Amino acid sequence: MTVAGNAATIAAPQLRGRRSRGSSGNDFRLTLKSLIPAGTWVKKGDLVAEFDRQFMELRLDDLTADVRDRELTLETVRANLKVNRKAYDQRILAAEGAVQKATLDLRTAPVRSAIVTEKFRLNLEEARAHLKQLRAESGYFDISETAALRQQELELRGEQIDLQRAQRNSDRMRIVAPIDGVFVPQRIRRGGEFTEIKAGDDLASGAVVGQIHDTSRLIVEAAVNQADIHALRAGAAASLKAEAFPDLNLPARLRRIGSIAQGGGSRRDYVRAVPVQLSVEGSDPRLMPNFTVAADIVIGSEPDRILLPREAVTVAPEGERVFVRSPQGWTERAVTTAASNHIQVAVESGVAEGDVVALEPPPAGR
Repeated sequence: MTVAGNAATIAAPQLRGRRSRGSSGNDFRLTLKSLIPAGTWVKKGDLVAEFDRQFMELRLDDLTADVRDRELTLETVRANLKVNRKAYDQRILAAEGAVQKATLDLRTAPVRSAIVTEKFRLNLEEARAHLKQLRAESGYFDISETAALRQQELELRGEQIDLQRAQRNSDRMRIVAPIDGVFVPQRIRRGGEFTEIKAGDDLASGAVVGQIHDTSRLIVEAAVNQADIHALRAGAAASLKAEAFPDLNLPARLRRIGSIAQGGGSRRDYVRAVPVQLSVEGSDPRLMPNFTVAADIVIGSEPDRILLPREAVTVAPEGERVFVRSPQGWTERAVTTAASNHIQVAVESGVAEGDVVALEPPPAGR
């Protein structure tokens, strides 16, 4: 089977984001809005498929508004924090003023009664204690205000992340071709039969929509019987013939040989095959992916040799023999053979071009 040497899979996007925002599940629905026809040649960057983005666009608008609202809230919190900081500083200034006033009042003790003097002393202690408390709590106030501001910043960052995800989701719902090639849609089960994916279908996240095959470079995936695999070597030359075009004959080369034999068919437990891969070195516009082809792999060559049917050569204790027709009848003749396969044998010496040989030993006396 011919396959594209370079292919890209087109899949439905995996949409991300919080499903618990109170929005409907339609935000993440993948309804195929448009899809190019099967067999269309596309270039890298061309639009291949597009999903309905109506609900995602609405989600994007809502998130944009939420981000703007959160930004305004953050500005409000910052302004309130500044006001609270100023107000707290004013409380410290007022406490410092109270300490200074209580100190001045205590200085008038010589002209005051004992009761008033004690009252001024207690007021000073109270003012100093209050000032000390405010200054000690200043650090906690800063921590509290910073935490409140940080909370708003984190909430804003969360809204911005959701917005970015929604934007990426919207962009992913338009799928462009990553490579040049021919588009082949995926087949799915619909109504009890397999048909091609088309516009209007609801797909699951990550579902395959189709593939783009670069037909400029084809390879052949095949299987070789376990009995023949020992003769194959990577890099061996081969020739391809397509069943659809009997006159088509293209050169190829053995690219890869599998390391594990696989079973197949009704005799999987008895007959094993090894997967191999060939690269097509020629080109013909008629040859497309998913064509069935036959491949002849060259495991050896003997130029300028006479070819005989394999059954014409018999093996005797003294060597290989053939029966050649002569005027006197059939004559047994010794031959030297070279390369062979299951059908033919290349002969180095013993017969000449034009000799007639028997496919099996003739009866005695003939």
